[in-house]
Amino acid sequence: MARRLTALDRLKQRILEQEAGQHPRLRAMLEDEYEKAAAEIERFKQRLAAEEVEVDPFTEARWAELKRLCAEVKKIWHAPTTTDLDRKQLIRMLVEKIVIDTVEPERIGLSILWADGRPRKQLELLRSPYFHRLIWEWHLEDVCPRVMVERLEGMGARTQQANAWSVDTVKRTLAILVKRARVSAIAGGKEAPPARLQPWQVMIELDAAGLGAEEIAARLNARGLLTRFRAPWSASSVQRVLRQRQN
Repeated sequence: MARRLTALDRLKQRILEQEAGQHPRLRAMLEDEYEKAAAEIERFKQRLAAEEVEVDPFTEARWAELKRLCAEVKKIWHAPTTTDLDRKQLIRMLVEKIVIDTVEPERIGLSILWADGRPRKQLELLRSPYFHRLIWEWHLEDVCPRVMVERLEGMGARTQQANAWSVDTVKRTLAILVKRARVSAIAGGKEAPPARLQPWQVMIELDAAGLGAEEIAARLNARGLLTRFRAPWSASSVQRVLRQRQN
């Protein structure tokens, strides 16, 4: 706008310089240019006056709503409109890095370091050999495959291909385990895979790692390590066993 007005002033000056009557044709040409420039500036002013000012869509209320929605990460993650690409971007925004602490045949221990500086979160990923051993132990207890599938589903267990366990998958796994046990027995080895850790052993290990009784109980139940009455562990029962082991 300022540049346009400056150009107009220059035109005025040039016209004034010709008022003495010199070069009438040039003066007429300059006057014509002046009128065109003046008309263009007037149209520009009218357009600016008629143009509505765009309202900022992010009002205080909308910002507050956006913050509330962003805080519900789980809902965003599981929303049907969230794509795999969106989930990858969420991970990049929320997670600084993932550190693998331990790698064992049956489990992997890892820690998540958050980008916002929150305390790290420790996780334990159970691997296929862990579920194979559970299936074998349940088989020795005469548990049918259908019940095994229900137990595995309750634990959130997945196969090596990240699929949910089915009756057919359990049966195929059992057939392989039975064949291995027979071969091991013929060779003079043990009939079954090694016995799993007792719950109190896991309690002592997790207690030494600084976990509370409630978290220990949740991890025991997630592993399928129930009490001797086949009931889930509670924080009070974990505390009772730990006191007994310390005495």
